[in-house]
Amino acid sequence: MEFTRRVRTSLMGAALSILLLGTVTAKDGRDFAGSYGVTNVQEQGDVVHLMLHVRLYNNSDADIKGAVVILREGPTGVSLRGSFPTVKVWQKSHGVQLSQEFTVPKREYEDWMQPPAQPNVVVIFQDASGHTWQRTAQLAPEPTL
Repeated sequence: MEFTRRVRTSLMGAALSILLLGTVTAKDGRDFAGSYGVTNVQEQGDVVHLMLHVRLYNNSDADIKGAVVILREGPTGVSLRGSFPTVKVWQKSHGVQLSQEFTVPKREYEDWMQPPAQPNVVVIFQDASGHTWQRTAQLAPEPTL
């Protein structure tokens, strides 16, 4: 009986932790959201050369100066695939359109074409107090971009 109570308590604690983690990290990806599309796709063996177009909206609480938008490998990767041109001034509640050529593994490109997978686009910026933040953009495919 005591064992069952401990297991139940542990499961409730784990469920609560997952719920709280989701709440804490829910804003990540919502600060910057938008859509993406690809053009000029050229497959060469195990890699794909392409032009990645993103339309991103600044849903954060502030205007941002000097935002750097990067493409990282895969959904959780840390390797840098490249970056888009720097966004000099990005007003809150406004969008930007960025395009850049990238070379990615064919498997990663194929994943992008199967939602909910998406390119791992990250926005790096500093807030008014000088603290640097990295936020993953939440993207949906938009083939007409």
